Order: sequence, then C-alpha cells, then structure tokens
Amino acid sequence: MVEVYNNRGQTYALLGDLTLATADFSRAIELCTPTLGPRYLFVQALTLNHLGNALAETGNLVQGLVHFSRAIEIYSSAGFADDGSLSDMALAHNNRGQTLAELGRPEEAVGDFTTAIDLYTSVVEERGFVEFRDLLATAFFNRACARDSCSEKELAIEDLRHCLGIY
Repeated sequence: MVEVYNNRGQTYALLGDLTLATADFSRAIELCTPTLGPRYLFVQALTLNHLGNALAETGNLVQGLVHFSRAIEIYSSAGFADDGSLSDMALAHNNRGQTLAELGRPEEAVGDFTTAIDLYTSVVEERGFVEFRDLLATAFFNRACARDSCSEKELAIEDLRHCLGIY
C-alpha cells in the first residue's frame, strides 16, 4: 500500500495537484513501518523527499526543509550504499540545498550541494552510471548560484566550468 500512495502522490505532483500529492505522501509515510521489511527505511526516506518537494513547491519551505533533513538523516543512519540509494540521498541534499538557498541561507546550501556533488560523482564516475550526469551538472550549477550569492565569484565560475565539462 505504501508504494500505491507514494506513486499516486508523484502522479498528483506531476499533474500539479500538490494538495493531493501531500496527502498521499503523508499517508505513505504513516504506513511505512518495520513490518514492510528491511528496505522500509529507504522507502520512508524516498517518500519524505517527495513530501519535502511538494511542500516546498507550495511555499512551505520550512516544512519542506524538515522533511528533506529527515530523509537525509535516514539515508545516512541506515547505511544504504547501493547506487539507487546514493543517487536518492544526493537528490535529497540537492533539494535541501535549493530550499536553504530560497530561505536566504546560501552558505548552508553550499554544503548540501557539495555533498550532492560528491555522491553523484561516486555514482557517475566511480560506478559508471552516466545517466546521472544531468543531476551532477545540476548540483554544480546550484552550488555555483549559491556561491555567487555568498560573493564567492571565482568558486562559482569554477563550478560552472565543472558543469560544462560534464557534457
């Protein structure tokens, strides 16, 4: 049932109905218990990330930030190390970084973008999953924007060069 609510929530989000998406993601999280087996924490973290996106998109940036942080906490403490988990954790860091930047906290955002870059680099370069190059480039671009907001122009330019070098 968890996957049904999570998938339906993603569908609602894609269709622009973030109220129904938020309700479905919240219900999926409620249903995500240890009875689902050893991967329940992974599913919970993934759903928290989706909920954080829906909340941030509706302007509830602080609530979204809370959910991104909880997802990252779960990914970090659960010790997931497969490629899917690493890319999902990278996405949660990227999402939290974007939210921090929108909240006027670019210095903190740089840290999350850096972690996302490190994780995506592991998935793309060390493990050979080139389909994540776009996400790696996005993380470099986001960090460049945050660094620019912090008046770190040279570092921002360096990130933009890395971004261009990915393609």
